[in-house]
Amino acid sequence: MPGAAHASIEADIRSNLEAAKAGDPDAIDRVCDALEQVAEHHRALVPALREVLRSGEPAAAVPQLIELARYAEWSPRQAAVSALGRIPGRVSLECLVDLFESSDFSFSHSWVGPAIRAHGLDVTPYLSRLSVAVSRFTSDERAALSIVLEEIWDAAGRVAPSALKAPPWGSF
Repeated sequence: MPGAAHASIEADIRSNLEAAKAGDPDAIDRVCDALEQVAEHHRALVPALREVLRSGEPAAAVPQLIELARYAEWSPRQAAVSALGRIPGRVSLECLVDLFESSDFSFSHSWVGPAIRAHGLDVTPYLSRLSVAVSRFTSDERAALSIVLEEIWDAAGRVAPSALKAPPWGSF
């Protein structure tokens, strides 16, 4: 699922290409800058992908994926979080829980929550931390994240506490 950043870069490139066609002398420089940004984002993934290919084992890339998930931006960060959601183990799951506790609403909702949910029953020891993390968001954000959190509880084979239940749609 492409994120808002991906759509923003794509929209910038398109609008700048149109501006260049219309004669804006700086537009082509902006297009080149945006394309360099895309190339840099994808270049950050290369070491992790090389490690996976070298070893044949995705878990071998966990340290690089954790670094990307914590410090990269845009596509490399999203790809690293998605990959960590598919690699079983305490280290990848703890990184995801830490990210859920410290990331903004959009990233937690769209990327980190689904990656955590993919860990299924292994999430059980972290359920209370995740529940506390939701409390720092605004009420509308909490409602949306509560839905994701309920799915995580379900994947862990547990029933979410009633405090996490999202309010009915009419109360938003």
